[in-house]
Amino acid sequence: MVKFRARVSEIQACLNISEPKPIYTSINHYQPQSTVIGIYPPQSSEPSENRLYLCIMKRKGLISLLLFAVAVGSAATREELLSMVDSAYHEAVSGRLQQAVAVNMDGLAQTPADSAALRCEFYSCLLYCYHRLGDYTEALRYGELCLQYDEQHGMPEDLSASLGNLAGVYSSAGKHGVAEDYLRRAILIEQQLLAQDQEHSPKSLATRQAMLGEVLLAKSK
Repeated sequence: MVKFRARVSEIQACLNISEPKPIYTSINHYQPQSTVIGIYPPQSSEPSENRLYLCIMKRKGLISLLLFAVAVGSAATREELLSMVDSAYHEAVSGRLQQAVAVNMDGLAQTPADSAALRCEFYSCLLYCYHRLGDYTEALRYGELCLQYDEQHGMPEDLSASLGNLAGVYSSAGKHGVAEDYLRRAILIEQQLLAQDQEHSPKSLATRQAMLGEVLLAKSK
């Protein structure tokens, strides 16, 4: 993939084209004006797509230079970053895990260090991606970052979710004792929420309890 940090309209202007059919990425599925776009090799034998891709490949150095002044300093807005979070999850649940990781990393690179809540959204998605990829070390790293934020600033529901997500990774990694501790904490939170708010869904509690049963079974073997 050829990747540029620029707006689609700017790429179009540089190439003098009006139809950006092969110019797309998961990042701008929902927000085409995204500050990050990817240009993928054509997936068909369409001559126009192949010509455009070759043109971009030949001129990518010039395009990058032309767009550098525009791209640098144009910080992504909160709406654009949230769109990237949505796109990362879309890629992840579609099974395109490596692409989802790339979107998350790009989003983190553009998210200010003091925007902890927004960064936590990317951490949570990275936990999911790396867990599915079998990289438990990375999954736990990002999951613990998310947990740290939720313990200090998150809502109880968020803390319960972080504990449950981490428990799933620890269980997959064979650390059933840690998974059990996290699930028991999550279950206690869910029970407190149900006691305080009758409209709180019992589904999360049931999910945590089912996970705990599986962990205890695995632990006993």
